[in-house]
Amino acid sequence: MFDLDELNNLDEKLDKNLDSAHSVIERGVVVDEQERTLTSRDVRLAAMNLLARREHSRREISRKLHRRFSDYDLIEDTLDQLVSDKLLSDERFTEAYVNYRQRAGFGPIRI
Repeated sequence: MFDLDELNNLDEKLDKNLDSAHSVIERGVVVDEQERTLTSRDVRLAAMNLLARREHSRREISRKLHRRFSDYDLIEDTLDQLVSDKLLSDERFTEAYVNYRQRAGFGPIRI
């Protein structure tokens, strides 16, 4: 087994390695030591990750992206591109939501 001095040395080495890392992951976005600029690719990737789980309305995905990113115009431009690529659709979201609620046993009045 390790003695206390060996464990402390290993702990110090680990701290040094972590400090010297070239990037950190912060809120799901890789940030280099020198602040890198936010790109439409970052926003698109975050949106696609959300859409991979389930359909979202434009308003819903916009709200989630605005919590993570501050560039309003970049987010809206990216959402426009997703709509034009047919990856984001309020119609598809509505159909999925209605089907989900019907399967859950809700009738037309409750939906």
